[in-house]
Amino acid sequence: LLDEPERSLFRRLAVFASSFTLDAAQELMSEPGLDRWDVMLGVGGLVERSLLAMTGDDGPRYRLLETPHAYALERLREAGEEQPMRLRHAQLTRRRFEAAYEDYVRRVESVTDWRAALQPDMDDGRAALAFAREHDSPTAVALATCLALTLANESPNEQRAMLLETQELLRDDMARDLCARWYQAAAFAFADTKPAEARA
Repeated sequence: LLDEPERSLFRRLAVFASSFTLDAAQELMSEPGLDRWDVMLGVGGLVERSLLAMTGDDGPRYRLLETPHAYALERLREAGEEQPMRLRHAQLTRRRFEAAYEDYVRRVESVTDWRAALQPDMDDGRAALAFAREHDSPTAVALATCLALTLANESPNEQRAMLLETQELLRDDMARDLCARWYQAAAFAFADTKPAEARA
């Protein structure tokens, strides 16, 4: 019962693993013929039709309900759009976490608050990393570095696994600052369990 622009928006929102902000949806979806205003109206329409749930008082977040999400993903695959949209989503998620990394480096006031602000996007970070490992090595390395910093001591096994899974993606022609961030993250992550490797 949706019109074509709404159908396109609905199926493409399936690349979000969990909740998302309106800004994220607008950045992901905006393209020639579909501007940020159109995306905002489309999201509102999907909320009215109970296909999207809206949560949060301090800056709303949106989430496809479980059954609509599965249906939207099926439609995305049928349209042949899953891979390009997942790539776009991975790169969007990379920008989000790299901006947060820069905030961290600039010494945010409260590391606890900084990590808490990123928690709603962690599932998207994990999903984006899983896709990027196969399709976009620089994005995978960047995400692993940022996610490792976000996880810190809360999930050390997951933190180290993310870094080990992306180590083989490091290349001589990759941006030096990106590689340096990865090595720094790995040195901290393995300092307690594998000090020799951490020093190396």
